[in-house]
Amino acid sequence: MNYSFVYGEKRSIINLEANIFSYITSKHILGNEINNIICYSEKGNVDVYYNSSEMEAQSNSSEKLQNKKLAFNLLDESRKTANEFTQFLQKIAKEDFSASSDIQLLDIFEKYFSLLSKVFSYYRFSRPELTDNLKEKVCSEIK
Repeated sequence: MNYSFVYGEKRSIINLEANIFSYITSKHILGNEINNIICYSEKGNVDVYYNSSEMEAQSNSSEKLQNKKLAFNLLDESRKTANEFTQFLQKIAKEDFSASSDIQLLDIFEKYFSLLSKVFSYYRFSRPELTDNLKEKVCSEIK
């Protein structure tokens, strides 16, 4: 299998795990169809590679964004997810966890991880590796 570099950035390992987890749990959301990913992390810096043939297929699936109903649904669901995550963060920012049990802290972390993963899954449909192909086609039509 051949792999292509997709992005590199400074990112915590938990953040990276939530991002990768979204590929497993959110196949139904456009942009999450990749199955073979390689991630390398060292000192907080992450490099991510996708299987080249899967990346090409995903790029070609960007034409689905021309479906207005699908595009608006993705935008609506991503907005709901972002709002849910924001509300959760605002709620826990006010909490005092000093008396919380390990189980309670684990429940909070699992909710955080789940919401963060869901945010990644909706963000992905806007990434260049998915949208560049469609953008090029639209630009060529305009010219």
